[in-house]
Amino acid sequence: MRITEVYLKNVKSYQEATIRFPVGTIAIFGPNGAGKTTILEAIGFALFDFLPYRNQREFMRHNALETDVRVTFLSRLDECEYQAVRTLKRSAGSADSVTSTYYVYSFDTEGRVAQQKQDVQAFLRQHIGLDEYEDLARVFADVLGVPQGRLTADFLLTPSQRRDTFDPLLRVDAYRQVYERLRDVLDALRGNVSDQERRVSALEPEAERLPNEVAALAVFVKQHAETTNETRILAADQARLHAEQQRLETQRQTLEQQRELVRRLTQQQQDIQNRLEAEQAQAAAAALAEARTNEAAAGYAAYRKAQGELTALEEDRKSADELRQNGFSVERKLVALRTRQTALAKGVQESSEATAKRTALEPQVARQERLEGQLLQFGRDLDYARQHGEQVTQVLRRAAAGRSNGLREQVSADLPAAPSEAAGYARSRLSEQHEDLREIGLWLERRDDLRKRYIQTLPKRDETARAIAHCESFVAIAAQLEDLERQLQTVRDQLSAYEAQRRFNQDSQEMAADGLCPFYKDFCPKVEEGQSLIPIIAGLVRDQVDQADKLQAERVRIEQEVGRARAAQKEVDRLGDLAPRLQHLESDLHDFDQQQQDLTRRIDDRLQGAWPAPVIAKLLRELEEKEETLRQELKSLGNPRQIAERLYDASSEYEQRAESLAAVTRELRTFEEKLARVTEQLKPYADLDRRVAQQRRIADAHRNDFEVYLQHEQIAADLPRRKELVAALAGDKEKNAQAVTESQQLLTACEESWNPAALSEIQNNLNEAQGLLGAANERSRYLSKQIILTKQEIAALEESARELEDAKQALAAAQEVFTVTGFLRNVIRDAGPHIARHLIQQISAEANTLFSEIMGDASAELSLTEDYDILLEQHGHRRAFLQLSGGEQMSAAVAVRLGLLRQLSDINIAFFDEPTQNMDAERRHNLAEQLERVTGFQQLFVISHDDTFEPMVSSVVRVRKENGVSSVEVE
Repeated sequence: MRITEVYLKNVKSYQEATIRFPVGTIAIFGPNGAGKTTILEAIGFALFDFLPYRNQREFMRHNALETDVRVTFLSRLDECEYQAVRTLKRSAGSADSVTSTYYVYSFDTEGRVAQQKQDVQAFLRQHIGLDEYEDLARVFADVLGVPQGRLTADFLLTPSQRRDTFDPLLRVDAYRQVYERLRDVLDALRGNVSDQERRVSALEPEAERLPNEVAALAVFVKQHAETTNETRILAADQARLHAEQQRLETQRQTLEQQRELVRRLTQQQQDIQNRLEAEQAQAAAAALAEARTNEAAAGYAAYRKAQGELTALEEDRKSADELRQNGFSVERKLVALRTRQTALAKGVQESSEATAKRTALEPQVARQERLEGQLLQFGRDLDYARQHGEQVTQVLRRAAAGRSNGLREQVSADLPAAPSEAAGYARSRLSEQHEDLREIGLWLERRDDLRKRYIQTLPKRDETARAIAHCESFVAIAAQLEDLERQLQTVRDQLSAYEAQRRFNQDSQEMAADGLCPFYKDFCPKVEEGQSLIPIIAGLVRDQVDQADKLQAERVRIEQEVGRARAAQKEVDRLGDLAPRLQHLESDLHDFDQQQQDLTRRIDDRLQGAWPAPVIAKLLRELEEKEETLRQELKSLGNPRQIAERLYDASSEYEQRAESLAAVTRELRTFEEKLARVTEQLKPYADLDRRVAQQRRIADAHRNDFEVYLQHEQIAADLPRRKELVAALAGDKEKNAQAVTESQQLLTACEESWNPAALSEIQNNLNEAQGLLGAANERSRYLSKQIILTKQEIAALEESARELEDAKQALAAAQEVFTVTGFLRNVIRDAGPHIARHLIQQISAEANTLFSEIMGDASAELSLTEDYDILLEQHGHRRAFLQLSGGEQMSAAVAVRLGLLRQLSDINIAFFDEPTQNMDAERRHNLAEQLERVTGFQQLFVISHDDTFEPMVSSVVRVRKENGVSSVEVE
C-alpha cells in the first residue's frame, strides 16, 4: 500500500490544501503549532477511523459548516488507486452535533466500492494489509501512527497496561481469547453429550413396543376384509331399491308437471282476455282523437302560416337594428374626428413657429458643442497626466536604490520646457513614456525578486560552509576506523579463546576434584599420592581471569573509539553531498548579483530622457488653467442646445401633424358618406312594426285549433296499429282455449295411473337398507383408520429404533469430540506463552540492532521482557526503562516500535511524530540515517520541528501557518 495524496478542506487550521506523497522517506517539517500533526490525524481518520478527540467537531475548522478529508492510496491487493473520503457536517439544529459520511471511491470503476462504515473498514483492512486486525484505530494509535508523546509513554505504564496495549498487536491475546471461547464450546459439547444420553433413554421404551403393534395390525386387517364383503351385499340391495324409487319419483314428477301445465294455460287464457279488452279500449280512443284532429286541421294550418310570417319579419327587424347601430357608430366617429381635426390644426401652427426659433439658435449651439469638445479633451489629458505623474513617482522611488548620483543630477538638470500645444503634444509624449515605465516596472519586480532570492540563499551558503568545516574536522578520526575495527575483532577473538579456556579449566577443576586428569580423563600418573591438580588448575584460572579482565577493559575502550570513529565516518560521508551543494549555492549567489547589476543598468538607460515628476506637475498646472478658462466661457454662453432641443421636438412634428390633419379630413368625409348610405338603407323598414302586429292577431285567433290538433295528433296516428293488435289477440284467445282442453285430458289420465302407497313402501325399505349399509361402511372406515394408525405407529417405532441406533452412535461421537476439544483447549492455553516469548525475542533482536545504530554504541544491549518492559544492559550494568535518560528512552522506544512493525509483515507504511524529542544532535542524526536504511517499507513519514532528517529523506513537506491558516509546500 502507498499513500499518493491527501486533500484537506476546513480541517482545523487548514482552509484547503492538497499534498502529494512519493515513495520513500517523507519528512514533514514546520514550527510547533503549524499543523504538521493534523496531516497525520487526517490519514488516521480516513484510513484507520482514528481521531484523538472526544468530539469530531474539534477536528473541524472554526465556524466551518463542512469538513472534507480525502486520502488517495494504491492498494496492496490489486495495485489500483482508491480514495477514502470522510466528511463532517454541522447539524442545522445544534452547533455541537456533527453528521459524518464515509465511503471509498474507485478511480477505475468511477464509483463508490464501499459506503457504510462497517463495509469501508472491511475494505480498507483487506487493501491496507491488516486483514487479521478488527480494530484498525488501535493498530494505528499503538504502532503505525503513535501520537506525539506516546512513543515513550506506553512503556512507562504498568505491566498489565502494557500487555493490554501490545498483546492485541502481536495477536498473542488471540490464544487466550480462543482458550476462553473454547470454554463455551466445551460447555456446549458437554451439553450435547447429556442431550444424546437423554435421547437414548427416551427412545429405548419406544423400540420395545414394536412387536405388540405388529400383532394388532394383523387383527385389524382380518376384520376389515369381513366388513368389506358385507358392505358389497348391502350395496347391491340398496341399488335395486333405489332404481324402483327413481321410477316412482319420475311418475310423480310427470303428474305434477302436467298439473302445472294446466294451471299455466288457464292463467294465460285469462291474461289474453285482459289484454284484448285493454287494446279494444285504446282503439276506441284513437278513433275519437282522429275525429278531433280533422275538425281542427284548418285552424292549425292558418296558425302555422302566421308564425312563418312572424319569423320572416323578425329577421327584417334584426337587419334594421344592425343598420341603426352602424349609424350610431358612424355618428360617434364623426364627432371624434371633428374634435381631432381642430387639435391638429392648432399643433401645425405651433410647429411652424418652433422651426423659426430653432433656426435662429443654430450658431450658438455650434459654439457650445465646440467648447464642450475642447473641455472633454482637456479633461481626458488632465486625468491621464495625473495618473502618469503618480506612476512616474512610484517607479522613480523604486529605481532610486539602484541609481548613481550622476544620473540623478542629470535628470534634475535636463527639464524640458512646457509644450505650447499642451493637449496634443502631452498625450502623445506621455503615451510613449507609459510603455517605457511599464517595462521598467517589470524589470524592478524582477530585480526585487533576485534580491530576495539572494538574501534567502546567503544563510544556506553559510550554513553549508559551516557544515563542511564541521565534517572536515572528523576526517582524522574517521581515518582510524578500519584499524580500530581490526583491533576490536582481535580483542574479541582473544576474549572468545579465554572464555573457552575458562570453561575448560572450570570443568578441569571438577574432574581434578575426583583425581582425574582433564586431558586423559583418567587418574594422572604424574601426581603423587597425597597431592592434587586443583591448586595447579586454580592458578591457571586466576591468571586467565586477570588476562580476560584486561582484555575486557581493552574491548570497551576500543568499542568506544570505534563508535566515535563510525560517527566521524558518517560525518565525513556527508562531504560528498555538501561540497557540490556549496559550489551550487556560490554559483547561484554570483548569478543573482550579476543579474541585479544588469537590470539596474537597463533601468537607468531607459530612464534617460523621460519626463520627471516636476515637468509633469507643470504640465498639469497649464492643463488645469486652460480647462478653467473653457469652463468659464461655456458657462457665460448658457445652454442654447437644450433650448434648441426642446424647440426641435416641436418643429420636427410639423410635417407629421400636417399629414395627420390631412388624413383626419379625408377620414371625416368618408364617414359622412357612410352615414348617408345607412339612412337610405333604413327606408324599406318604415312600416315593419305594423306588419308584425297584423300577423300576431291572426296567430292569436287560431291558437286554440293549433293546440287541439297537437294534443290528439299522436293518438290518432296510432289507430291502424291498435286495430291490428286487437285482431291478433282474438286469434291467440281461440288457440289457447284448445290447448287448455287437451292438457286437462292428459292430467286426468296421469291421476288414474298414480299409486302413492307404492312410493311410501319403497322409501321405507330404502331407508332401512341405507342404515345397514352406513353401519357397515362406518365399521370399514374405523378399521381402515386403525390399520393406517397402526402402520404409522409401527413406522414411527421403526424410526425410533433407527434413531436409537443413531443416538447411540452420536453419543459415542459427542463423547469423543468433547474429549478431543478439551485436549486442544489445554494445548492452545499452553501454546500462547511460548509463541509470545518467541515473538518478543524477535522484536528484541531487531530493536537491539536498531538501538545500537541510533545510539552509536555497540556495547549496549537492548531487550524487551515478556511484559513489554525495556531493559538496557551496558558494561555489565542493567537499567530499566524508567532509569534511562530522555534521549535513551526515545531511542529505545523508536527501536522497539520499528521492531514491532517488522512483525506486521503485510503493512508497508509507518508514521513517526516528533521521534527526536529529548535527543541530542548526534542521536538525531543517527536516527535519521537508520530510518533511511530501513527496508520493507514503501513510505516512512517523519513529523518534526527540526530539519535533521532533510538531507536523508526522499521528499520534504514544509508546513507554515500565517494568520491562523496553514499552508503546505512540497519540495
